[in-house]
Amino acid sequence: MAFLVAIDKNACSNCKICLDTCEKGVFAVNSKGEIYVSNPSNCVGCWKCFNSCLCNAILIRPKG
Repeated sequence: MAFLVAIDKNACSNCKICLDTCEKGVFAVNSKGEIYVSNPSNCVGCWKCFNSCLCNAILIRPKG
């Protein structure tokens, strides 16, 4: 199953917990030091990033 992953930029503190938690490389850091979804197709829906995000800034939902 494929998943849509997004980051609420208004809520995100750029703490990088999602980057450290995700084992599939879904997230990356841009040149401004901001977290972004770099490889959404890698998401397997484990919810580790969602559950570890202290800002509730990660949005995940099944695609389709």
